[in-house]
Amino acid sequence: MALAVVGAQTERTLDSFYMDAQARVNEFFHVWSSDLVGDDAQSALKIGAEFIRVHARTRFSTFFKLQASVVEQVILENGGGTGWRQTIEELAGFQFEGRSAPASADLLRTESNESVRPAKKLKTDACKHDSHPNANTISAQLNESGELMGHPLPDHVFSVITTPNPLVNEIKESDLEAFTDSVLAHCSRTFARFNIGRPLARIWGAQAHARLKKLPNYGSVAGEDRSIGNMLYEKSKNRSHVRCRPAPPARPCVCASPRCLPAAMRRHISQCCMRLLLPCARAHRRSTRSPWS
Repeated sequence: MALAVVGAQTERTLDSFYMDAQARVNEFFHVWSSDLVGDDAQSALKIGAEFIRVHARTRFSTFFKLQASVVEQVILENGGGTGWRQTIEELAGFQFEGRSAPASADLLRTESNESVRPAKKLKTDACKHDSHPNANTISAQLNESGELMGHPLPDHVFSVITTPNPLVNEIKESDLEAFTDSVLAHCSRTFARFNIGRPLARIWGAQAHARLKKLPNYGSVAGEDRSIGNMLYEKSKNRSHVRCRPAPPARPCVCASPRCLPAAMRRHISQCCMRLLLPCARAHRRSTRSPWS
């Protein structure tokens, strides 16, 4: 009976592995080998078995934490070609550790360049963003600590969906808007920032698409062509800019009370009043002075 159930399961396609952090490594190489022919198909199966035997990496979440140099060595030793690692990254939507460091490298290069410039040219504006789009983002923070694929979307961010059975029914545009706002609120509470970054937006977008199958049309864009990952990235990027925008200057109070005025203005008014009143006070003293004094 168990064998019948297993046989009835639909075999996955290569597209279904894209950005799936919990995908099985052996299943990926098995599906990939079906697209290859001859010795290449056998090499793909052998490479997948070698990663599990030597490194015990059974899921994408741990498999893509390997160094790119280690992956290339395993591929070449088991009959693969020099371009196989890049193909694996493109099919899975993830990058190995040696390949996902450009943001950190660019950041270090920028810091080293800034250190040799004159001090008068250094800028300390906290709202100035790094030249790399993923620097100073939640993705960069998690990637640096090796936890990029260890932060799935929590269940509570989906609680704002009011559409019944969103796995089958098309959700409303208001539900989609509320869902993206809920994700950003989760970022604010968990990481004290909004700027998700492209890598984490893609991961969360793929997880959201697995639970929100049908998106509504938006103008001339069909629902199946919309990407929740892009929505999260754009909304978090815009929210970050709004948060860094300086606050508008306070409007002066129209109240007549001197306490509502700034301290500098109060001092200025006091000095002007003294200049106006001092001659009057001196004239008053002269007029009231006794002739016998």
